Amino acid sequence: VAFGIALYVAIAIINHSTKNSLKESIESIAGKAKLSVSAGPSGFDESKLENIKKTTGVANAVAMVEARAFFEGGMESSDGIYISGVDLLQEQAVRTYKATDQRIIDDPLTFLNQPDSIILTEALAKQHGLVIDSKVNLSTANGIKTFTVRGLLEPEGAAKAYGGSLAIMDIDGARMMFGKENKIDRVDVIPVSGADVEVVRTALEKTLGSGFIIETPEAQSSQMQSMLESYQIILTFFSSLALMVGLFLVMNSISVSVAERKKEIGTLRALGATRNSMVTLFVTEVIGIGLVGSSLGCLFGRILADHLVTEVVNSVSAQFQTRIEVSHLEFTHEQIFFSIAFGTIASALAALLPSLKAAKVHPLESMKKHNENFSDEEDKQSKTAVFIGLGLLLFMTISMILKWGKIWAGIDLVTKVSSVLGSALFGPFLVFIFIRAFRTITKNYRSITLKLSQENLLRSRKRTSSNVTALMVGLFLVMMIATVRTSFHDTLTDWLDQIFVADLMVASNGRMITADVQLSRDEIQAELLAVPGVKPIGDDRGTGSRIAHFMYQGKKMVIKAMDHYADFYQYKNFAVQGADRNETTSKLFSSIEPTVLVTRGFLTKQNKEVGDMVELDTPSGGVNFKIIGEVIDFASPEGVFYMNRKFYKKYWKDSLVTAFVLNIVDGANLEQVRSEIDRRVGKKWNLVTISNAEFKQQMQQAIERTFAYTKAIEFIALLVGLLGLLNTLLISVMERTRELGMLRAVGATRQQISIMIMIEAVFQGFFGAIVAILLGSYVGKLFVEYSLSSSLGWIVQFHFPRSSIFSTLVTGVIVAVIAGILPSKRASQLNIREALDYE
Repeated sequence: VAFGIALYVAIAIINHSTKNSLKESIESIAGKAKLSVSAGPSGFDESKLENIKKTTGVANAVAMVEARAFFEGGMESSDGIYISGVDLLQEQAVRTYKATDQRIIDDPLTFLNQPDSIILTEALAKQHGLVIDSKVNLSTANGIKTFTVRGLLEPEGAAKAYGGSLAIMDIDGARMMFGKENKIDRVDVIPVSGADVEVVRTALEKTLGSGFIIETPEAQSSQMQSMLESYQIILTFFSSLALMVGLFLVMNSISVSVAERKKEIGTLRALGATRNSMVTLFVTEVIGIGLVGSSLGCLFGRILADHLVTEVVNSVSAQFQTRIEVSHLEFTHEQIFFSIAFGTIASALAALLPSLKAAKVHPLESMKKHNENFSDEEDKQSKTAVFIGLGLLLFMTISMILKWGKIWAGIDLVTKVSSVLGSALFGPFLVFIFIRAFRTITKNYRSITLKLSQENLLRSRKRTSSNVTALMVGLFLVMMIATVRTSFHDTLTDWLDQIFVADLMVASNGRMITADVQLSRDEIQAELLAVPGVKPIGDDRGTGSRIAHFMYQGKKMVIKAMDHYADFYQYKNFAVQGADRNETTSKLFSSIEPTVLVTRGFLTKQNKEVGDMVELDTPSGGVNFKIIGEVIDFASPEGVFYMNRKFYKKYWKDSLVTAFVLNIVDGANLEQVRSEIDRRVGKKWNLVTISNAEFKQQMQQAIERTFAYTKAIEFIALLVGLLGLLNTLLISVMERTRELGMLRAVGATRQQISIMIMIEAVFQGFFGAIVAILLGSYVGKLFVEYSLSSSLGWIVQFHFPRSSIFSTLVTGVIVAVIAGILPSKRASQLNIREALDYE
């Protein structure tokens, strides 16, 4: 219970704290503003500021330019900072800043008269060892530029945004440095006192027309939190499955405990205890276990969250290109109460079925059968067939729900319960098949210990089933996670192999694999193509791409605006689905009307089809694009739009480039060409050149980091399985005391008894692992192809986790050996007379 709750609590804490961190950043930046005006990634013309100020109901409007900058040599998102270009003469009407030297804020002219000025937060300065008057080199659209730290901000107001990774510049200087001349990224609006915010928003919409996003800070926060939900689906999915495993093992342990305590039950019933009182007895015991276990789980979960939060937050930041810094983890009283109550109630429910079973046992039958090894009479073929059939039915239920689950309520809970129970009921049947097959293979082997071990496992089906289930369910979860992880990994790498056909990619500082880089000037392309060894691209062709986030109906999506690459690419960088790639993609660049390729996630969630029109908001107003095809891309689960960059430049008024792709001439040396690019162009514009192989390697590492947290989930699942197997093995040894005493009486040595118990444990671990591999990969396949693909909006192909087969088998055996050490030692040390007298 404790470890199951711990994992659930850890993920819940991280999810809650991440959302709060995003909300705090948005509110800190918004300050006193009740509305913000923006127009997508490219910004809009600064002349619109006067129109906003003149709108009825607007008391104040303050412009801002936003940019992403990286410290010189920085190649990770943690090396980047968010630049806010502000007008300090107007800024205090919206946001408050508290600096260590308040003069820089109170007297903005001191700051403005020195164009290289920059203000950092104290946290950021401390992280990089900077003080006032320190020089700092930052990557800009004009290459590396040196700035002077003029002030440090205390962690109040806007300085709390982005986890403190924030720097303040003069708005005009920021425009010049980051390629946003005559533009504004956002305008924060303060309505006149007493004005209705919705009325002011409507007035602004009429003033500005289409193409502008006007929203409240609360709406922005809601959108960002909604963006996170697709990622958190996987986190919650795995953690709640681990909790299901833990609760199932509670039920399993209570079942074994009921069987072991038959004499006690019979005695109490003979003394007058009613069936209801017996149910109450067992459920009350488990409520106590649930309370203590859930309380410990909250403590362990808080500790586990500290260890997992960095991996999870870095993964989210990289995926959504939004720096998230969780400064503190929040574990509220409400969360603690809910977790303890949930664990306790769930434990009580898990104990209800075996408790009801215990209450039905007749007193005389209980007292007469207390030492008969989970009696063979209970292992009737009819009961076995019922369990097997129920297990198969649950697997069929999973398949049907996942395929047609939209009509079901509570689909998530039903599928998780069905997957765990189905494996628990059907899995032991498969284990017995493997044990029988192994017995046939080794029938001529003369080891009496081996034969006894096999016969013990097959004879006492209920005991063996309980032992196998304890470990198998934990391994089932491990294999299921491996299936999901492998499917994501292989799908992404296969897609990358297909679309990344360039020899070299060139971009400025940042994280190239997520397009989180400093944007570059368009004119750099000519300098790159002039480098000896770079393959010519032909007339009217380009090498640049612009990748940007934008909002569509409240959802954050991605635009990939691409130049018409050279003919030798043959459109291989487009993973077109359901149509001819060359024919479809050529229309993207030959059409005189705006056209787009979009991903399946967008078509599904927005109820669109190929051939439909979609209106996109741009700084030039709403523009209708025709959907001419479907493409695979994993840049956003909500939707990715491929378009001709000439239309992006036309409507978004943005000529900046995220990256350039280059090929080398036949016979040229790649490393020599790259060195020449660095010498001629790279140093001047602060560009980084990486090869095809290096880019793919970085992507592989990023995927592995994305799923790094699953190792903790697998560890918890195995630990729960280990404890469950240890528990059932110990109880089974206690329950077999007379049997073991009889073996000792007829000549079995202590060593033989110990080896026999250990062989039984190893068999259960090995064959349980095989069944876990089969069932876990099957259920994982269902979740990958239906549940996760549907909820995330990505087409994820199932890939069998071959590399996990050996590790799962080894893990199953090792866990079984560890769990078998204490029971085998206890069995070998039994005193013969005491064992024979055991009742």
